[in-house]
Amino acid sequence: MPDSPLKPPSDLDELRALSQRIGSNLTLVQGSGGNTSVKDNDVLWVKASGTWLTDAEKQAILAPVDLPRVEAMLKAGESDFNDATLEGTLRPSIETSLHCQLPHHIVVHVHSVNAIAWSVQVDAKDHLAEQLAGIDWRYIPYAQPGAPLTAEVNRVLVEEPGNPTLLVLENHGLALGGETCADVESLLADAESRLQIPPRTIPPPATSALKNALDALDDWRLPGTDDIHAIALDTDSIQTATGGALIPDHAVFLEKAVPICNSPDEIQSTLNEYTSTLGHEPDWMIVRNAGVVLSIRIGSAAEAQLRGLAMISLKIPSKDKIRYIDSHAAEELQAWDAEIYRKKLDEDRSQKS
Repeated sequence: MPDSPLKPPSDLDELRALSQRIGSNLTLVQGSGGNTSVKDNDVLWVKASGTWLTDAEKQAILAPVDLPRVEAMLKAGESDFNDATLEGTLRPSIETSLHCQLPHHIVVHVHSVNAIAWSVQVDAKDHLAEQLAGIDWRYIPYAQPGAPLTAEVNRVLVEEPGNPTLLVLENHGLALGGETCADVESLLADAESRLQIPPRTIPPPATSALKNALDALDDWRLPGTDDIHAIALDTDSIQTATGGALIPDHAVFLEKAVPICNSPDEIQSTLNEYTSTLGHEPDWMIVRNAGVVLSIRIGSAAEAQLRGLAMISLKIPSKDKIRYIDSHAAEELQAWDAEIYRKKLDEDRSQKS
């Protein structure tokens, strides 16, 4: 730890403002996902694990870490960079190693629903070459967040040398770098414009029927926002949502299997059958052609992930072959201490709200 408080970089407030804007855009970040950083000589100021970018201007969410120490830990095969923190009690982001290894002054990682809707398609790389023509970008095959993802980025950059400003992370989102916050925000806007996919249209949810059915269930409720219902109002979206985890945060926060029932009148019987079979209640349920209902136990981060899942599912073209995170990789994420820590922070946040 330093003998005196660290002097923050001159553009830290700019990064906080950018983080707030990005975090407030649900098409870019859902819940505690996404992260930002700025390098200041041998110090990396990076978003802390489990914090929300939406809080960037209201509270301290950036943790200062020792860059040389992180690099040494990476070479030694370590992946927990908490000991590299220079000040305070915040735990640095799971993606600290990625921010450390990318050379740009400003680095931003987002869970763009457009980018994810592209990258989960099995032929995504070929399509993206056309969409992103003129941008210095690289396609990064899926790897577990943290040190494995950093290693995969380094492998790709050895095979395709250069200093790209945009990485498309398969089944994960985008990572962008630049010299200023303005540069990165401009690049992000350009990439989002190029990757834009119009969603399929859907009918309105049957919220009244769902609400009436839930009157008899004390532990179940409607979502806080109607956009989540889209998952149940589109056949392709139902298939997408029940086929597996699309991104790491879905594996972590939506880890339980989701039941499907055919009408609001079947919610109770479907819940009973699920609980009898699996030994625990689900966190949420799809009511086909009506909407989605949630357990009161579901946290704010998981509900935010459902909003993202709804948007992604409506953007994936019908009948496209989808690539999911394989079940073994999903189980590794769920058992990872760093992700358990993030879930605990979400539970604490949900209880306070």
